[in-house]
Amino acid sequence: MLSLLSILPKERTRLAHRSRLLMVRVPVRRLSAAFLLLALGVCFALSQSVRAQDVRRAAFIVKAAPDLARAVQGGASAQTLPVIVTTDGSPIPSAFTRFSVSSEAPAARPAWRPLGETAYAATLSAEQLVALAADPHIRHLSPDRRLRAFADYAPQSVGANLVWRSPGVTGRGITVAVLDTGVAPHPDLSPNTRLVGWADLVNGRPMPYDDNGHGTHVAGIVAGNGLMASMQRYSVSLTRLAPETRIVGVKVLDGNGGGSVSTVVAGIEWVLANRTRYNIRVLNLSLGHPVAESYKTDPLCQAVERAWKAGIVVVVAAGNRG
Repeated sequence: MLSLLSILPKERTRLAHRSRLLMVRVPVRRLSAAFLLLALGVCFALSQSVRAQDVRRAAFIVKAAPDLARAVQGGASAQTLPVIVTTDGSPIPSAFTRFSVSSEAPAARPAWRPLGETAYAATLSAEQLVALAADPHIRHLSPDRRLRAFADYAPQSVGANLVWRSPGVTGRGITVAVLDTGVAPHPDLSPNTRLVGWADLVNGRPMPYDDNGHGTHVAGIVAGNGLMASMQRYSVSLTRLAPETRIVGVKVLDGNGGGSVSTVVAGIEWVLANRTRYNIRVLNLSLGHPVAESYKTDPLCQAVERAWKAGIVVVVAAGNRG
């Protein structure tokens, strides 16, 4: 009896210890399950986030011009990119208007500069471009590419000398808009100055000028009558293609002969808005950039298409690069 009584306290102690172990083990198992569920939730959320990013990236690749897609994929995410955004006719969604960083544009220009009814110029980061592409109202994204002045001449190359054989075909009554580095007043655009209109989309100056010379050269090819050469008694006639044509100068290129597609597109829109006022029948673009996407989406090609559909003959530099 004594030996049994002496054992019982020990057994009670052992049982109490086992119960404590059980009390500890049960919460640990429950906590492990909770952590497992939490981990699964985090993994699911991450997978959903990655999937959403993949969807946005895919939408961007579909809507972006190839050279813009390459720039973003090639590590341009650390910088902002000047772009032209084409919509389905809807305005830029308000959620995206705060994105633009219009560092290159003059202070007077809005961050989202409208180019006609369906396009806008802006400066955005790669991350912002990817987010913008996911919006269903955005149709296409193109870089605001740099371009240069191009020109070639000689009446014989376009058959103007053959047209001159018809009496009175000199361009009288027709106005040609020259989108270039500007047009300076020149004796060969006399008499009574046939430079009848002017718009400066680069520096905003009110009077005609040309700080490069290319635009005046082009205007002379189009409408020069050779007056200065005849006054100086040159032995060669320098009469150009249509010596009685009137000229409207639209400055879209800077003093170095360079510029951006968005400024040229804005110049084309200016011509469309003023074509009746000046009777603009021809639009001359002795400028360009290398082909980077289809004409169906290229903003400059689409602007030219709008001008052509409005009844304006569009002449564009071609062949200068072989």
